[in-house]
Amino acid sequence: MYGKERPDPSSSVAALVANRVWFHRTQKGMTGSQLGDLIGVGKAAVSKIEHGNSPLADDQAEALDREWATGGLFKGLVHLARITQSSGWFAEHLEQERRALVIKQFHPTLVPGLLQTPEYARSVLELGEAQHVERRLNERLERQAALNRANPPTIRVILDQGVLDRTTPDPAIRLGQLRHLAELTEFRHIILRVVPRDEGIYPGIDGPLRLLTLPTGDVGYVETPAGGRLVTDPGEVRSLLGRFDRIGDHALTTGASRTLLSELIKEAEK
Repeated sequence: MYGKERPDPSSSVAALVANRVWFHRTQKGMTGSQLGDLIGVGKAAVSKIEHGNSPLADDQAEALDREWATGGLFKGLVHLARITQSSGWFAEHLEQERRALVIKQFHPTLVPGLLQTPEYARSVLELGEAQHVERRLNERLERQAALNRANPPTIRVILDQGVLDRTTPDPAIRLGQLRHLAELTEFRHIILRVVPRDEGIYPGIDGPLRLLTLPTGDVGYVETPAGGRLVTDPGEVRSLLGRFDRIGDHALTTGASRTLLSELIKEAEK
């Protein structure tokens, strides 16, 4: 059974979806197994949905709207949950980040926020909403305090070489970021590895992922074109851990990655 308490429907759209599924099912006198048959999942998966541990898929929402004649209610709620959950779930993930013992991250396109210089971070943030740049920059720099705390988390980062090769509006920004990464690799708790450009297509290149080891277990966060998603289901987390390891199979060793960084810095200094 997933969670003894149901999520507060006023806390988020995702929680409202979970509540409405449970409410309508019980009002219709359906069992969890019967609802599972309707949307093509087992009873345990229905429990996850009703407790907010698993999102309702688009086709499942449409099936509920048809069966219960809810006029597109579930389809609309699922859409709203998708476009609003990213910021809320990421805020929760940032709180978990502060308690993390180990942080694992892969990114195919950008230097992760924890490792960004202020100049690099600003250039990335300015691609979004200009009015929020200063606030978000300060928040990002505050997060980096975790790198210097008394008992910092072990940070394992894998980057695609394209991240290091990518130019910035001012070449000095890229050079400063490369130097900063090289300096960070001198810390024993920061392990940086690079997937070289000649690897071609490899598992994980389609999107970034983060994994946190907390005192209570592992959680993940994945990004997709539709937004970010916090992953707490043990099976999904294990899958992400395996994916991170498979990406690592294509990465250079830490020593070879440091050598590559040094070569890129020398090229950028010319």
